[in-house]
Amino acid sequence: MNGRSEFAPTRANPIKSPRASEASFEVARADTSLRGMGTTLAALWLRGEEAALAHAGDSRLYLLRGGRLHPLTLDHSIVGERVARGEISAEQARTHPSRHVITRAVGVVPWVEPDVCALHAGPGDLFVLCSDGISSQICDGEILRCLETREVGLAGAAEALVALANERGGDDNATVVLVRVEG
Repeated sequence: MNGRSEFAPTRANPIKSPRASEASFEVARADTSLRGMGTTLAALWLRGEEAALAHAGDSRLYLLRGGRLHPLTLDHSIVGERVARGEISAEQARTHPSRHVITRAVGVVPWVEPDVCALHAGPGDLFVLCSDGISSQICDGEILRCLETREVGLAGAAEALVALANERGGDDNATVVLVRVEG
């Protein structure tokens, strides 16, 4: 993945939040029809020029800076981990039968250990937070092209990404949040 080394995640202490993983876990434990229920996490915190990210699962965070789209996360999935080890290509991962088997999620266990990353955010930086319903249907280059279409603005770019994902099959929730750093 281009740009990955400059934005490598670090390990955090497990997050133990009664409002997140623990609450979801308890609901699923009480209702057997919900066993295994979980969700992914892609979170961004901004204050001035400081940015902090947290990630668990196969939702993704990207940074558009200087005309380049930098992936900030690695998928916590069987296939994503194989890509990270160089066993299969990103292109092979897009159609792999186990591509949706995630290895880390909120609510599957009472705690989740996200990858976290802190970085400098500069004027004009654009953060992209998206579900796998976007990233599984649209390659990074196409995401970049949608974001660079200036005349549609952020709302238009987000709508275009969701529409494109849905046109291509929309087999999963397609959600995207775009955050531009003003300066």
